[in-house]
Order: sequence, then C-alpha cells, then structure tokens
Amino acid sequence: MGSGNYTVVVDGQKFSVQVAEGDADIQVTAVNGESAATSTPAPAASGDATEIKALLPGNVWKIVANPGQSVNEGDVIMILESMKMEIDVVATRGGVIQSINVATNDKVVEGQVVAVLG
Repeated sequence: MGSGNYTVVVDGQKFSVQVAEGDADIQVTAVNGESAATSTPAPAASGDATEIKALLPGNVWKIVANPGQSVNEGDVIMILESMKMEIDVVATRGGVIQSINVATNDKVVEGQVVAVLG
C-alpha cells in the first residue's frame, strides 16, 4: 500500500485514512466526519455477552487467551493471518472469555463470531 487516501472498515464503521510515505503521521477520520476517537461503535451485545467478530477473512494463526480468562479492553485474544499480515483480534471491553469459537489454522470469514466475552 502506497501513499494516498483509503477507506477502511472497522466493526462496520467506515474511516477515511490518509497515508503518506516516510515518517509522516497517519490521519484518520470517520467517513461521516466525526473524529475517529469518538466514532467507535458499541460492541454487539447479547444480554451480558459480547461477541467478538473477525474484521476480515483469514486464518487463525494463534490463540492467545483461553475460556475463563479475564481480559481488559484492548487485550489480544487471538491473531489472524490475512494476506501475509498478522491481525490482532482484541477484546472490545473488559470481561471473562466465555468461549473461543475457532481453533488454530481454522479459516474465518468477515463478521464471523470468533469469541464471546461475558
């Protein structure tokens, strides 16, 4: 990926990303004009459970957390490999992992529930 403007989708939210070559800062804004820091969508919740979904298709490279483990918001739960890149799947909130719904080397599709937090 070279310098330019790109639209990136994170958890169903579109962001405009401006990338420059060298050590320049990357500028990110929500496509609707809001600041990226304030446009983070709320996690999908079902009762007390929160589903953690794959943001893109790929393979499960490594599972870092286990069911019953406590995690904080932003902790890495697993790592996906997609197009030769490692993509961290992180907890969207603090809680206890209720389930890990995939295994190492499984293929996942965008939007697939890979873990559930309680």
